[in-house]
Amino acid sequence: MPYIAPRARDELDPAINALLAQLRQTGTTTDVGGCLNYIITRLALGLVVQPSYKVYSGLIGVLETCKLELYRRAVGPYEDRKIRDNGDVT
Repeated sequence: MPYIAPRARDELDPAINALLAQLRQTGTTTDVGGCLNYIITRLALGLVVQPSYKVYSGLIGVLETCKLELYRRAVGPYEDRKIRDNGDVT
């Protein structure tokens, strides 16, 4: 769940905003999807201090919930708008 305390957001947002700016710039010449995959993988692997099933399972769980949160907040509403615009599947 991405709903962290405002103080934690204040600490993380400058680095995230800088990374977003770099990705937007890089995206004009490179596959942004591949870059995002690289970044996420590097971050996840960088958090592994003691490799174990529990650690890897936890990371995969976090990635899965990130996917679901993205769908819930962005993709679902987008699809609902398109249904209103173009009609539902019958």
